[in-house]
Amino acid sequence: MRRDRHDPFFDPYREQRQSPLSGDRVGRVVPARRPPVPQQSTRPAPDEETEQIRKAAETQRIEMKALSARYVELQQDFDRYREKQRDAVADAAREAREQMLMELAEVADDLERSIASNPDRESAWYEGNLAILQRTMALLKRHGVERLGEVGAPFDPRVHEAVGTAPSSQWADGTVIAVHRIGYRSPQRLLRPARVVVARSQ
Repeated sequence: MRRDRHDPFFDPYREQRQSPLSGDRVGRVVPARRPPVPQQSTRPAPDEETEQIRKAAETQRIEMKALSARYVELQQDFDRYREKQRDAVADAAREAREQMLMELAEVADDLERSIASNPDRESAWYEGNLAILQRTMALLKRHGVERLGEVGAPFDPRVHEAVGTAPSSQWADGTVIAVHRIGYRSPQRLLRPARVVVARSQ
């Protein structure tokens, strides 16, 4: 029995909400539900995944080995640079020290020439300069500086510089018979050769 619209229980949308199985008219079309499409997995097979992990691990191992070798190489370069710098500093300090000692030795040379030129050995001037010379020579000796060039010593080309030869009946051939300039030698090297005159056979 159809209800009139004046009926208080009348529902004008009732027919549109009825099920399609009832045979009544349906107010909206319900699309048919498609079956789900199976998703293809992008994850590799277990064997393939294991091979990929193995290759990645091998690549990282090779990279770590190369980095370790590079680190060792850089460490060796730095050690060589540090040793080179240490040697350079030591050489500079040694050269500065030897230069100072050489200048002090030249002062000693001047004092010796000045003393030798003064015949008055009883004067206060002579005694004062002699005391200064003795203190200077003591200072050079304390730093390991050795004087070179003595009359009667055999000629040694490593520490002597021959400025001439002279016949001598007193000294044997190749003996130092005169010293023109005293030489000096430090514990490390020759600071200045002694200039000498060498005896030769007549």
